[in-house]
Amino acid sequence: METRKMLLIYSCCILGGLGLGVLLGQFSTSEKIDLEDYMDEEEQTEEIRQQDTNSFPADKIKSVTQKDVSRGHHFNGNFGQTLTLDGGKVHISVDQVNDGNMHFFNTTLPSGKRVYFFVLRSPDGKLRAAANGCQQCGRAMQGFSQSGDYVFCHTCGIQYHFNQVATQKGGCNPEPISADLPVRDGRVQIYLSQLTDIVPFFE
Repeated sequence: METRKMLLIYSCCILGGLGLGVLLGQFSTSEKIDLEDYMDEEEQTEEIRQQDTNSFPADKIKSVTQKDVSRGHHFNGNFGQTLTLDGGKVHISVDQVNDGNMHFFNTTLPSGKRVYFFVLRSPDGKLRAAANGCQQCGRAMQGFSQSGDYVFCHTCGIQYHFNQVATQKGGCNPEPISADLPVRDGRVQIYLSQLTDIVPFFE
């Protein structure tokens, strides 16, 4: 009788172990599938990021070092032409910025603060102006450059079509000044109040 009991207990242990093994195997397989799905998503994200940055030369993207961040008050981007405020605004000839390229400028405000910005004629026909800096990468003070009909950030490589310039705030968007600059007597005008708004991106 004792022998039969021992055999019965032994058999139950074996069967129980097999059941647990199957259960663990299923759990492991499920985890493996979830991990593969996660890896697929990561690869897709990386592929999209590469597509976003492949349309302009990689050597134009500057790396951001701790030194760049710590010296944030120094502007490392394109200074462009220096303009002088006249009657509370700066004036730029339309002929100078009408060729579909980015044109860079800087000016010193009455407060003594210097700001940096660019003007371009986008394919939709509008004259646009934006700060040569953004919220996301602003502390690096490296600004934007041009690749075809796109502006791209020297720090992170994100790019925006000319038609998007000055339409969105935040992130790595060049801080808007105007998406449709007024023209007077063949010159575009940018007002002191608009330039004052972009001071925080260069402090």
